[in-house]
Amino acid sequence: MTPTRESGADARVRVRATVVLGTVAALLAGCSSPPKSGPTPSAPAGASASAGASAAGAAEVRQSLAAFEKPLGAEDAQRAWEGLAAAVGAASARGVDHDTISREVLLWESRRLSTPEGQQTFMANAAALNGRVVSVGGTSGVPAPTLGAPPAGGPGRPAAFRQASPGAGLSFYFVNGVLNNFDSSTVNANLLSTTLSGQLGYPVRVNLQFNASSASIAMYTYSACQEAQRATAGNPIQENRDLAKAVCGLSAAGAVVLPDAVMADVSGTITRKLADPDFALDGVNVNLLKNVQDDLGKGLRVVLISHSEGGLYLRNVLPRIGAGKPVGALYIAPPFGSGQELNANPTRYEMFEWDWLLMGVSSVDFTTRAVAPQIVYDGSTASRFNLHYLSNYLYCGSDSAKQAGDRTRELVDFVNSVPASRGGARPGLSGGDGLRPGQGVQGCPVPQPEQTPSETPTETPTETPSETPTETPTGTPSETPTEVTPSGSPSPSAGAYYVFLLTNVSGGNVLVGSLDDVQGKRTCDFADGGLCADAGGQDVPVQYTAELGPYPTLADAQAAYCANATNPHPGPGAAGTKVDIFGGSYWTDNIGFGCPTPSP
Repeated sequence: MTPTRESGADARVRVRATVVLGTVAALLAGCSSPPKSGPTPSAPAGASASAGASAAGAAEVRQSLAAFEKPLGAEDAQRAWEGLAAAVGAASARGVDHDTISREVLLWESRRLSTPEGQQTFMANAAALNGRVVSVGGTSGVPAPTLGAPPAGGPGRPAAFRQASPGAGLSFYFVNGVLNNFDSSTVNANLLSTTLSGQLGYPVRVNLQFNASSASIAMYTYSACQEAQRATAGNPIQENRDLAKAVCGLSAAGAVVLPDAVMADVSGTITRKLADPDFALDGVNVNLLKNVQDDLGKGLRVVLISHSEGGLYLRNVLPRIGAGKPVGALYIAPPFGSGQELNANPTRYEMFEWDWLLMGVSSVDFTTRAVAPQIVYDGSTASRFNLHYLSNYLYCGSDSAKQAGDRTRELVDFVNSVPASRGGARPGLSGGDGLRPGQGVQGCPVPQPEQTPSETPTETPTETPSETPTETPTGTPSETPTEVTPSGSPSPSAGAYYVFLLTNVSGGNVLVGSLDDVQGKRTCDFADGGLCADAGGQDVPVQYTAELGPYPTLADAQAAYCANATNPHPGPGAAGTKVDIFGGSYWTDNIGFGCPTPSP
């Protein structure tokens, strides 16, 4: 029997509900995030975020994505993108790990790709941002001294060199590869910023020059389908399973096509760009060249970094800048080249053994190997495709991440060595950061064993949650949800409060409260949940997911709800109220408190 909506004050049940905060589906973006990206370089000592700060950071990311749920003009899309970049950077600075940020983005992305209309809007906004730039990250770490300032390590060590003042700084650019969109590319640019900041020992702010070359929408959706299927395998959260099914349903058997069809499609995209006589007129090339020339005019030195297909743009721009300029380029997984030819100034490169590009696209020598827990080659074509992910290259603490830092450092030394007459550093002054190769400040958290509810975990100031996705439990009348928490974080207590979603109550109802209020309950126990069996309805176990929390008090949880709920509006038939939250529009008939009116 279909649940019926109840109306009126008597029909509203004030419920305080909470669940164990598990991690939502570990969906990962496009071609640059593996299922587990590993421990992410942490914020400086003492800056580790609490669970509340982590939840708040994730909520800001989620809220910033809501702006992209309608088609935007170029300028509106730029403003929304800057908001997303700021939210991602702020979350990272608070200590929110890369996987948590990626999950927020990809759960939102999967919802967008689950309908044809959502796909069209998603790709239209990407097209509006093609060739545009946004600055990401670089808000943590120690400030970089001005060029020539006394080095912190004492006499004999080179001075650090960063954006200290006009004429004495560095500018970093990143161009993403194919099958990445504006959302996943922003997250990956932040990961690059975090990685290089840790490796080099000073904050690195990355300018993402967005490449919207996402191949066809079919190929992009195929890729999302694979990630969704892999992430939701064995996941009991019905909403996430349904998302995976919806995306794959639109993919027309994408799970069968991948990875061979995607690799063929990407290879074709690269071949077409290589042969395109008008490739230099592509918006990415035009704007990247202008931005680099503008920076050189300000006296800055420039380091360009690319992943996969993004390297085509760097290769196009470099010769047009002119020889002898303080510009270097790092190609991560370049789709061209042979032998070691790219490892001479002004360029460096990095390539995994068994990267799929070595199957006929590129002929460079491999420079590093993926080692577990990174994604490794297992003899299958799919594993060669999956180890190509940017976050696999930047897996915190790995040899490949160190190599990315070391080769970036070499390029910094190179651009700082260009004579002042050509716009480079002052003669005789060393560049770089004073760190030996491989000596960068990693800050990688040590994975901790999972804690049981009866254990009291010990947290260190620099820990961030483990990369292993955990499950958001579902409650039923006959079972108690298993409390699974991120490694090294405390288990939720009965006194904690959350903002969560009742997923099977009239298509989604928001609640705020404690665990006892939802555990073992039925849909008919809540407003909008229909009739119970003794009244002619059905006793259906309620399904619920934690979206925000934990919070120490009910007031804190209510404040978090109010901070994230927007656009209150009547539902269909004006039978109740809905708000925009968690990437969708949901009923609020189980919210028994009011939110403060925003100041004008």
